[in-house]
Amino acid sequence: METYFKLLVATDYSEEVRNAERYALQFATRTQASVTLLHVADPPPEMRLLVREQYPDMTWQNELEELRMHALQLTSSLQLPERDLTYDCVVREGQVGEEVCEEAEKQGANFIITGMHGPGGGLRDIFPGSHTWEVISHATCPVLVIPPDGYFTGIKQITYVTEYRPGEMSAIAFLARLAECFGAGLLILHLGNRSLPKEMERQLFAEFRESVYEKLNSRKADIRLLQGENPVAAINQFCFQSETDWLALSPGKSTLLSLLFGQGGNLTRQMSFYSRIPMLAIPDNFSAMDNRLWKALEQVGEEKQIGGQARAGFGSFY
Repeated sequence: METYFKLLVATDYSEEVRNAERYALQFATRTQASVTLLHVADPPPEMRLLVREQYPDMTWQNELEELRMHALQLTSSLQLPERDLTYDCVVREGQVGEEVCEEAEKQGANFIITGMHGPGGGLRDIFPGSHTWEVISHATCPVLVIPPDGYFTGIKQITYVTEYRPGEMSAIAFLARLAECFGAGLLILHLGNRSLPKEMERQLFAEFRESVYEKLNSRKADIRLLQGENPVAAINQFCFQSETDWLALSPGKSTLLSLLFGQGGNLTRQMSFYSRIPMLAIPDNFSAMDNRLWKALEQVGEEKQIGGQARAGFGSFY
């Protein structure tokens, strides 16, 4: 079966990523996507140079066999018929974030799917320290991060959290079309800044809303302003109450000062550690131009295999 929707699933066999593997394969069968299971072998530093210099063509055969066996056990546990799933296995050597992103570009992956690795506290709450965030920071395609208790039940509601950056507009347009293919509702959410005067907050919100209407050539977008002392808690609570299936954000860039004094820095990075539902990180200025991808997803959407009816009260853009 020829597929135009491609998923790259990064695995390290850990508990954090195990649920992401299951989610990815279930999502793939519903979207008729092909899957590449990738494991990055990370030898000790003293061995890395030896391997690269003396064994440049090393295939990591033992690692590859282990990955294939893992994939077989995974598909068997999910009782997925082989005819319903197209997948292959790849092993690379090096730094995890870098290798995952390079393989995604090589494969032409539309999504990277990975598990959620927590920050661990301390300085790691301020500075990047997880493979998940490394992938999000460098990926040129959307990255879907699955928490340990995130289970695939279809895609009926997507919530995008905006920080009013110009680079987010392309991501919003992408999500609008994706939601339409999935038959899902899409809601755009902004967290209010309590340090701003209310009148200024309302003005910024109104200007952003008009920008979205202009970008989408539609005034049907559901755009809301949310107040909350703790951004992570407020977002998780909203997603729970709205029955959101995917939380979407764009990473943007954080300065050193914002990381040190901005209550944890980049919001996308914080949610990549603490989101309670699957989180889709979309690069700023991202645009999916592959017509084959949209054709494939529209065909799947017509068969109502992904999302079904949108959540009550949250209509799609179109």
